[in-house]
Amino acid sequence: PISRIKFADSPFGTWLEGFIDGLSYLLLFGGAAVGLYKHHGESQLLVGAALLIGAALTIVVTSLGRRHGAPADRPNEYLGNFYRLLEKDSSNWISRVSRQIQAFMKRGVMIHYVLIFTLLHGLQVFFYIAAISSHLTWVLALYFNRRFFRNPHRSVPVPNIQKGLEAQ
Repeated sequence: PISRIKFADSPFGTWLEGFIDGLSYLLLFGGAAVGLYKHHGESQLLVGAALLIGAALTIVVTSLGRRHGAPADRPNEYLGNFYRLLEKDSSNWISRVSRQIQAFMKRGVMIHYVLIFTLLHGLQVFFYIAAISSHLTWVLALYFNRRFFRNPHRSVPVPNIQKGLEAQ
């Protein structure tokens, strides 16, 4: 966070932040799986395993996408590049739907969902939604990485996108 304030992001720092974010969610979901298992039985371990696998695949696919969707010296630009491409791709219904729900899936919002569902005694429902969503997220990330960043040898298409956005 301090490096962002000073505009001194580094590729390693970006990777480390993403790794720690991913690890924190894996720990959160693992802890929730154990807690739900104690209260609701063995089926929650299966849902927890599905959730952990989906979350881990999301982390891997996003990390790989970052390599193709941003310059190596500025991997922190991946999400900005991705959101600009998603906005420009409004003729694709998958892009339109993804743009509409992306606000609900941001990492900073997740902890609020956990809190709300816990207070409403609906953590088990949240757990099922998160398990399904985690798998949809990595599948969509694969889809968009292929759609937007097909050629790993091509430089990031952001300059072309920015020129296209300025023309609109």
